[in-house]
Amino acid sequence: MQTKMEKNIYFEVDAINSSLLKKVKNPKNLLEEVQETDEMIIGSAVDCILTRNGDFDKEFMYSGDYRISLAVKNIIDKVFELSKNKTTLEEEADLLLRIGRESEYQNNWKDDTLVKNLINNGNAYYNDLIKANGRKIITLDMSMSIDISLELIMNSDIDEVITLLNSDKVMKQLPVFWSIENKQCKSLLDFVYIDDEAKKIKIYDLKVTSRPALSFDKTYLKDDHAIQASFYVDALKYFYKDYDISFAFVVVSYTEDMVILFDVSDKALDIGRYGKDFTTHRYMGYLERIEALDYINIQGDYIYPYYVVKKNKKLLIDDNTTNNKDSDN
Repeated sequence: MQTKMEKNIYFEVDAINSSLLKKVKNPKNLLEEVQETDEMIIGSAVDCILTRNGDFDKEFMYSGDYRISLAVKNIIDKVFELSKNKTTLEEEADLLLRIGRESEYQNNWKDDTLVKNLINNGNAYYNDLIKANGRKIITLDMSMSIDISLELIMNSDIDEVITLLNSDKVMKQLPVFWSIENKQCKSLLDFVYIDDEAKKIKIYDLKVTSRPALSFDKTYLKDDHAIQASFYVDALKYFYKDYDISFAFVVVSYTEDMVILFDVSDKALDIGRYGKDFTTHRYMGYLERIEALDYINIQGDYIYPYYVVKKNKKLLIDDNTTNNKDSDN
């Protein structure tokens, strides 16, 4: 196992990771780039500060002293993505109008009024995007959420969280390269507590969210946290075969000022590994998703989830449908 590797090298290695396997659930997602939300950037920034603080200025840039609405920000992001020149926002009037209309922003405004509003409210942010040169921009509101999250974690009274921040037995941002079924895999683990004397390992993954922390387990399957947990555990089992390896999520809600630690049971890990049949659909574990990825790459079928193909597109609806908490849409 390689324990010392620059982060950029990790991302350059072509191998299966949990993020890719999450997309397999709905094959159409494999054709699209993931659009980072503000919540995702906040989580990445908190993760970076806690696990690789020296990289922060390489990956993020704080915005100027202004506020921008989410609607305008999303429009400016899209305009910047599609712009060829990236000089001034005024030169992108036609693109601003098109994206503004497609986004249904202020539909009752005249074209000139819409463009002028977007320039006035988005110009500073557009200039920051140019200055950032690929780095993620942290706005004032996002900065406040990051500060709240860090304070919650640093002041947590959960013993295991305190250990993560202070113990010399904890490895941070651990890259793991491994294989399963002759497929090359890679995992990047936030925190790993290793006790060689007791032959015990515990993996911790940090989740920073705007949603209530206590609702995290309700979306364990829907948000594919099951895939990540099982995939990470098996990554270390590849090297530590005689160790007892467990997993937990540290969930931080910056809207509710709450930190909750969720331990993942062996039964839940098995669902992430082997999957589970529900009445109307199947939750695919990561092993089946690796198989599905092969099928998709060979057949080029990005329409149907793999479990539907295996069942010859025949499924059942009965009165238990409403009990399912997972969905493929």
